[in-house]
Amino acid sequence: DFPEQEVLIQSVCETVVPKLVADDIPLLHSLLSDVFPGVERTAVDLGELRAEVRRECERRDFVCESAWLDKVVQLYQIQGLHHGVMMVGPSGAGKSSAWTVLLAALERLEGRESCSYIIDPKAMSKELLYGSLDVTTREWSDGLFTHILRRVLDNVRGEAHKRHWIVFDGDVDPEWVENLNSVLDDNKMLTLPNGERLGLPANVPVMFDVQDLRFATLATVSPCCMVRLSLETLAPECILESSLTRLRYDPLDHHNTFHITNS
Repeated sequence: DFPEQEVLIQSVCETVVPKLVADDIPLLHSLLSDVFPGVERTAVDLGELRAEVRRECERRDFVCESAWLDKVVQLYQIQGLHHGVMMVGPSGAGKSSAWTVLLAALERLEGRESCSYIIDPKAMSKELLYGSLDVTTREWSDGLFTHILRRVLDNVRGEAHKRHWIVFDGDVDPEWVENLNSVLDDNKMLTLPNGERLGLPANVPVMFDVQDLRFATLATVSPCCMVRLSLETLAPECILESSLTRLRYDPLDHHNTFHITNS
């Protein structure tokens, strides 16, 4: 049945293509053509999202390269499929710009307030990240991550109706990320040392902005979806043009201005 095969091809493309490098994407399409001969892929119409992403790039003086825009759309599709997302790529590939632009575009497009929390897990201890239990008083103190989860769960200021993205910007090291394994899998549950269990709300995906996954374990990577960005995704000319545009219209700070004086 062709419709079912089209759905299968579409699902494979949405989940597998984002994690491939550019050279492997044509190989995947060739393989799909051999397995499903004569079946055409019907792309999802996301014209409104693409247009809003372009407008958001204009507001930020970004150059919206087509390859980078495709990655933004892939990130949107991936985060809708799973609550754990890994953005992998070297510095300068546009990872941080991709999720910040997407979050702002979704807020304008859907009219839903959005919040982001950027955490550098290597800049703090596990106790500051997840919390600690006083061995004498048995009193529990929340860490940064658990505080964010608890605030969303308490829903004091309508957090349940907002979009919250928690972004870990740093190496995925088993030293700190192993506590998140039960959060990233289907349980979506964080078990604290005091016996309390915090569930991950549906409006709070956990995202990782990393250069590579050489320190990550299979237990952490396998439950997550992945979007891979490379230096070919964002050309250096685009970064240069964006910087020149900002210099053209934004006032220079006097601390960044070079002064030439006569000795």
